[in-house]
Amino acid sequence: LFDEMIQSDNIEPSSLTFGWFMQACARLHKADAASRQEWLMKAFKLCCERGLINDFVLARFGAAATKEMYREAIAPAELSLPKDNTYSRVTVSQLPKEWTRKRFEKRRTDLERQSPWEPAR
Repeated sequence: LFDEMIQSDNIEPSSLTFGWFMQACARLHKADAASRQEWLMKAFKLCCERGLINDFVLARFGAAATKEMYREAIAPAELSLPKDNTYSRVTVSQLPKEWTRKRFEKRRTDLERQSPWEPAR
């Protein structure tokens, strides 16, 4: 389902989409840890590529990922982190701007785009 959404021309996932997906991954059974980690990393990388990393995504990813996975995911940011680092010590402002470039965009619904003087569709 996640792959279908990412590849769809009709759906554009937001930061919330990625954050909630990461939270759902965190709740997967521990026996499926490898699959959970694979999906988490895929979602985090896509979110970075699309510039959608924000505080919510960073917190959801940090809560779901192992310390090693978290460090691997943010390694391209070239942050100097202490060995005992946890996700709460990394802030969005420390991450590359291209990872966070769309974090303040507000999506508008069709109703919001519609002029108040036009009849309802």
